[in-house]
Amino acid sequence: MIIYSTKIHVKDSFNTITFIELAIQWNQSSCYDAIPNLSWDGSNSYTAEYNHRKFCIQILEEDHIVAIHFEREEQNDVLWSHDFILHDKEEPYPTISIQILRETRSNLPFVPDGKPPRFVRMLLDAGYGAMDYDLPISNQAIPITFSNYFIVRDLIFQRRHYYLPVVYVTLHWGNYIISPDELAKRLQGIAHVLYETTYAISKKLQKDTAGKNPHTGLIGLYCATSSQIYHPKDYASSQIFCRHLYHTIQQHYLMNFRLLYNETWSGLQNIILQRRTERLMREKQDTEMEMEQYINDFDEEIQGYKNALENMYRKVQALTIENNQLRNNQSQLIQGTPILIKGNEEDLYPGEIQDFVCDILKNELLRAIDHTRRKDVLTSLVNANHTSYPRQKKREEVKNTLKAYTGMTSTIRKRLEDIGFSIDSTSPHHKITFEGDQRYTFALSKSPGDTRGNKNAANKIITLFL
Repeated sequence: MIIYSTKIHVKDSFNTITFIELAIQWNQSSCYDAIPNLSWDGSNSYTAEYNHRKFCIQILEEDHIVAIHFEREEQNDVLWSHDFILHDKEEPYPTISIQILRETRSNLPFVPDGKPPRFVRMLLDAGYGAMDYDLPISNQAIPITFSNYFIVRDLIFQRRHYYLPVVYVTLHWGNYIISPDELAKRLQGIAHVLYETTYAISKKLQKDTAGKNPHTGLIGLYCATSSQIYHPKDYASSQIFCRHLYHTIQQHYLMNFRLLYNETWSGLQNIILQRRTERLMREKQDTEMEMEQYINDFDEEIQGYKNALENMYRKVQALTIENNQLRNNQSQLIQGTPILIKGNEEDLYPGEIQDFVCDILKNELLRAIDHTRRKDVLTSLVNANHTSYPRQKKREEVKNTLKAYTGMTSTIRKRLEDIGFSIDSTSPHHKITFEGDQRYTFALSKSPGDTRGNKNAANKIITLFL
């Protein structure tokens, strides 16, 4: 599964040595992934391993490519891979491809956190981002004034295009619903963030674009071939909106920029193995008259390389199929009518929406009449969609926690917070919210209740939140 993918221009000063030093600093400053005493020996092929972690450097001098690969194996057969590929002779600027993969045999749902990788933050904090036409690639929001408002005007009319998508934030009663600086940090490496500095800009754009410009708090997203305007207040919270915008850019735009064969770690390994195989074949042809044992040794080595090459090809094919599925899913959302469209609501925890839908389907199946089309369709849907029932587990935890409620003790507070609740005790009652969504609140009495009262409170919380 591709968790993150981008390709950005970097300055000429970001050379092989600078790149490798920054990657080593990235690893050594990690609280969880650091490999002790990691130090590059200057060779073109370097590998360091420690406790299910591997850090690799591969330099292809003839191709002007430097590749860094880091992988971490977790429990339950989960493998995380970080690939950083630098092409230092690209025009007009060198480019770096960054890709994060997560591979597992498990069917448990996984929701990416919607944040840029730490390596991207370090790269841009160090000022190595180059220019994207006339916009700098950075993690800072760019102010729009009368001197450069034409950038937004041309974006609206699709007369100006950038390599990265552009997000434009407008004022809402003198403030911003979403902080441009925070949004720039959230989208660094995958989008530029521009922001309106005065209402006069909106009036100017409204006149020049016949009212097509975003204004009064709206946020515009402009890509090479499409654009979209969002209203952050349509989402439950600014955090949910930022996460939605991040995944929209990643899944529907950057995924369309297909990385070339020599811009991925697996592709480069295939190139290296292919060259080694060709070299060995040439050497074999030159030494056909030598001793039979000598030839047999080479045959075994060649077979080993071929087996490794086949494994790499299978991995590339699997990633290609996954990319095609992502594109097909995106095409279906645009061109066809899927069975279920998710809508604007985001999972408050992994598998929440799927659990709701599966629960509804099973309840409807119980009420369906035998030997009817309705029951056959519901049976098919229930059998095809599975869930780990996280909602039922949370319900039971709520009941068990409040069964003997005699006041908000530290133990009860901790158990409720572990479930996902936030508790505000500053008012006469304990104000309870769930996973940061302020649309739903419950007031829990501070005075102890009897068994029936505790059960009623638990049922009301379950009905409201779960």
